[in-house]
Amino acid sequence: MVKTLNVIIVMLVYSGSAWAQAQGTLNNDYFNPRRDHQWLEYIGSIEYAHVKPGLIAFAQGDMRGTLAQLEYVLPRTVNHPQMLSLASMYAIRTKNPMWAKPHFERALSLYPQYALTHAQYGKYLVDIGIIDAGMTELNRALEIDPKLVAGHVFLAAAYTKTGQKDLARESAQRARDLGYTGKLIE
Repeated sequence: MVKTLNVIIVMLVYSGSAWAQAQGTLNNDYFNPRRDHQWLEYIGSIEYAHVKPGLIAFAQGDMRGTLAQLEYVLPRTVNHPQMLSLASMYAIRTKNPMWAKPHFERALSLYPQYALTHAQYGKYLVDIGIIDAGMTELNRALEIDPKLVAGHVFLAAAYTKTGQKDLARESAQRARDLGYTGKLIE
């Protein structure tokens, strides 16, 4: 009887986990270091079936299509960098600037170790006018990874926005020193 009960419990736990994964409700870490075959297959399918269509929908001005893809991917892979970036652009374009905030906060609450997510959140906050909090996130990103080019580029833009020209030039120079060749606002 006890052995049968243990087998049933193990089956329920396994099937619950398999069901959750099949439903895509697990908070998958995009930057998962294990990157095994199953993980790469999962990310590949997400990007082919949802990320690419979401980006195309946004480029075509289809905000409903964009939202559908964001709402599919972000609960499943909360820190997907392209979709977080798309979420911030979606929020701004639809004039609902706070829409992306919970998605970034959830990603950072689950995976606070990634500099890129902090940098993206910081840029988003600066873009929607929450400048002090945005600059805090950008600085946090650079504490985690001082060589994060995007962090320096975004920080240069934030300093420019606040009129701090010397600090903007300093951040822009750091980005260039790290190999950035794009256009910078100074």
